[in-house]
Amino acid sequence: MARGRLAFLKNDEIRRIHETSLRVLGEVGIVVHNENVGKMLIAAGAEASKGERRILIPDSLVKASLISAPKSVLLAARDKSRDIRIPAGDRIRVANGGEGVYVKDLLTGESRPSTLRDLQDFMVLAESLPQVDFCWGMAAHWTNPRISRTSWS
Repeated sequence: MARGRLAFLKNDEIRRIHETSLRVLGEVGIVVHNENVGKMLIAAGAEASKGERRILIPDSLVKASLISAPKSVLLAARDKSRDIRIPAGDRIRVANGGEGVYVKDLLTGESRPSTLRDLQDFMVLAESLPQVDFCWGMAAHWTNPRISRTSWS
């Protein structure tokens, strides 16, 4: 059976993106707002930046993490018979996409922040589409959490 393969980037483009990503993670780092996650990364071999606002992740940690990461993920359903493992060797799985912080109201034409009701409506819609294998939340209702600077030492 023939299988199609979709490729947006050439191998050298993928390699350049990967090498640049490794450099950014190691030299610029990432901001981690959860203190436990920051400590976990440091224990695994990352380090806090001089100002302790970012976590610098060396390429050796990224490479080790990629090697040890599972090659598939189980998306567990409430009903175990509907569990999905991705990637699936037998077929492509389809999900709805995105998480809109703003929605356009189809009745009024108004763009507004999304609400919990929007999330509920989108999930009902996605659940009714037979082509959709699993759902991501399509709207977000944020409450402006306070994020404070944390020390990782």
